[in-house]
Amino acid sequence: MTLPSSGNPISLGQIQTEFGGSAPTSISEYYRDGAYTTSNNTNVPTSGTIKFSDFYGAVNEIVKYITATSTNVNASSYFTAGEWSSSAPKRLVINSGVTVGATNTSNYALNIPSGFGGTFKLDNNGSIQGAGGAENSGTGGNAIFAGAAISINNQGTIYSGGGGGGQGGTGGGGYYTYDTVVAENRGYYRNRGGDCGCPSPYYCWPGSQYMNNSSDPCCGGGQNTPGECFCCTENVTYTTIVNTSGGSGGSGGRGQGYDGNLAAGPSFGQTNGPLDGGVNAGRGGTGGTGGDWGTGGGNGFVGANGNRADSPPPALGTSGGPAYGGLAGFYIVNNANVTWISTGTRAGRVG
Repeated sequence: MTLPSSGNPISLGQIQTEFGGSAPTSISEYYRDGAYTTSNNTNVPTSGTIKFSDFYGAVNEIVKYITATSTNVNASSYFTAGEWSSSAPKRLVINSGVTVGATNTSNYALNIPSGFGGTFKLDNNGSIQGAGGAENSGTGGNAIFAGAAISINNQGTIYSGGGGGGQGGTGGGGYYTYDTVVAENRGYYRNRGGDCGCPSPYYCWPGSQYMNNSSDPCCGGGQNTPGECFCCTENVTYTTIVNTSGGSGGSGGRGQGYDGNLAAGPSFGQTNGPLDGGVNAGRGGTGGTGGDWGTGGGNGFVGANGNRADSPPPALGTSGGPAYGGLAGFYIVNNANVTWISTGTRAGRVG
């Protein structure tokens, strides 16, 4: 309970009840940042002359510590329900060498929700890390969410996750051709002598000298005598053009985050790397590299040109455009709620 802010003089017993200590006690035991008096009581000196009147309005801060690596932390879970709702100042301390991280981009590394009573201060002496963005332009994860007015004393690092690398571009299209030879009827030639008399470049249909065959393409119908009619035929070549697709681009690499290190886009021949296209088509481009802490992912690379027969002579196919890399996450969400006592090292976007 907060000590009186005015009126009757503060007693040593009241100070002991608020901040603890064993009788017999002396006021000299209660310097700020000493064994008992917490740092929020700025009217109390850290050394030198100390008076009972310095303790007007003093209140014992509720301090909790994160002493081991933790993930997807909700700050309220370190306080009891009564402590969280009380008007007493609250402070959460992340010890040196401790990492608080997010396991995926759907979570904050540290969520400081609203609903607490009094004030809230975060002392970060370790590292707070968002998750990395997924391959193919995934957005990096966020580090801290500030749901209400808080203060942060950052003596360590606060990093959002890096964005995922963009997918490589599709290769340009190609083509190939094939020929089909078709025997086409060019009329008939009557020759009662029984020899083929079709003029060049025509030739007699195999098995000519049709004998009143009603199914014959040019001599049927029962109007000719045996050996009289020869069907004249020409071989015609038709060329077909088939367009082919360019190869698909390779996957981009993941971004740097608590949940994993950044990666480059896989190369051709590796899993999820760029693929070759069809005949005369271009290979897909390599995906971009994921971003480091608090930075966007790299763009994918363009696919290779292909040769396309859209018009004579064959025109170049266009190489496919790559995808942009993903954005970095936010190292702080709701920065307007934050008073920065010390900024320390931070990387990422500000929300």
